[in-house]
Amino acid sequence: MAERVRKQSKKTSQSKPKQQSTHKQTENHQTQHILQQIKTGNQSLSSSDVLHLQRTLGNQQTQELLQRDSDQDGTVVDPTKKKYEDFDGKQYRVSGVDPNRKVEEVKRMTMVDGTVYYVSMGEVTGFTGKKPIVNYYKEPKDLGEWYPRVTHVNGMNVKPESGINDAMSLQANLNQELNKHDGDFAMSEDAIDVLYTYSTTFSFIPDVYDCIKGKLGFSDDVIQIQKQTMLDAVNNKHRVSISAHSRGTIKTDNAVRLTHAELTEKMIPIIMEEVGGSLDLQGGDRAKIERAIHDIAQVRAKEEMDQYINLTYAGNAVEFPSSVLPVDFIVGSYDAISMLVGTYTKWGSKYWGIANQGHDDSTMTKVWQGHSYNDYAPTVAQLIGQDIIKEQ
Repeated sequence: MAERVRKQSKKTSQSKPKQQSTHKQTENHQTQHILQQIKTGNQSLSSSDVLHLQRTLGNQQTQELLQRDSDQDGTVVDPTKKKYEDFDGKQYRVSGVDPNRKVEEVKRMTMVDGTVYYVSMGEVTGFTGKKPIVNYYKEPKDLGEWYPRVTHVNGMNVKPESGINDAMSLQANLNQELNKHDGDFAMSEDAIDVLYTYSTTFSFIPDVYDCIKGKLGFSDDVIQIQKQTMLDAVNNKHRVSISAHSRGTIKTDNAVRLTHAELTEKMIPIIMEEVGGSLDLQGGDRAKIERAIHDIAQVRAKEEMDQYINLTYAGNAVEFPSSVLPVDFIVGSYDAISMLVGTYTKWGSKYWGIANQGHDDSTMTKVWQGHSYNDYAPTVAQLIGQDIIKEQ
C-alpha cells in the first residue's frame, strides 16, 4: 500500500510540475520574508509565521532563530523538561481570525482597589512534546479593559497542545456562528476571544481518581479558577459563557456550588440591613428568621449568577448537576463517558430529585458522535453564540 501511494505521488508530481514549482516558489518567498522580518528586528511575527518556519526549517532551527532574537523582545522558553502538571491552571487567550489568530499565555491580576484585569505574558509560537513554546515578552502587556466573554476548560487525558487546539476550534466555530447572525461581527476587531484554562493530565488512572475526587466535592486549583471567573462575572457585571468538557464539567459544577455558597454568605448581611429593626432576632423565632433570611440570600445569589453566567457542558460527566444554574448539556450518541457517569437524559438534567439537583431550564442536546471535544465544538459554539446574540 505504501509503495502504491509513493508511486501515485510520483505520478502526480510528474503530471503537475509547474503547479508544484509555483507552490515551492511561494513557500520560499514567504520564508525569506519572515527571515527578513527577524533580521530587521520586526517583532510582529504571528503564530502562523512561526509555524511556517517550523515546517520549512525544522523546530530546532526555528527556536534558535527566535532565541537569538529574544534579547530584543523577551525569552523563548523550551518546555521540553517540564511536566504536564507544570501547566495546570495556566490560562491562554485565543484571539483574532485566520490568518492572524493568536494564542497568548495570560494572567489574571488585581489592582489595589480590587479591580480585575488581565496581562499577556507572551505568545505561543508552537509546541514540542505536546507542550506550548512561549515567546515571553520582556514586560507583561496590559490587556486594558479586556474581559473574557467565553472560557473553556478541558477534560481528562488531554495534553496542553490538544487543549489549546480545542480552544482554537471553539473560537473559530464561535466566530463563524456569530457571522451567520450579525454580518461582519466576528470578522471585525470585535471577534470573540476564548480564555482557555488547562486542567492537567497525570495519566489515565490518576485522571480517573481526580474525577472521583471531584464528584466527592474536593476542590483544586482549576476549580478555584473556575469559581473566580464566576465571581468576577457577577461582581463586575460582565456575562461570561463557560464551556466545559468531560472532567471539566465536574470541576465547573463544583465551582458553581462554591460560588453560590460564597455569594449567599455575602448576601445575608445585605438582607439583614434591608430588614433593619423590623425583625426581632432576640425572640423565640430567631432560628426561623435566620433560615428565612438564608433562603432569601440563596435565591438572590442564584438570580445574580443566572444573569451573568452561562454554562455549557459537552461530553457531560456530571451525574447530579447543581440546581443553582440552568445548563446546556451536550452528549454524544456514542459517548460512553456521558452514558456511564453523567446525566444523559432531559429528565436527568432537569428533575433529579436527589438533594434538589437539576434545573427546570436546563437543556439536553444529543449529537451523533463520540467523546472528542473537537466534535462537540460546533454545537457548543452554536449554543454560546445564541446566548451572546440574545444578550446583545
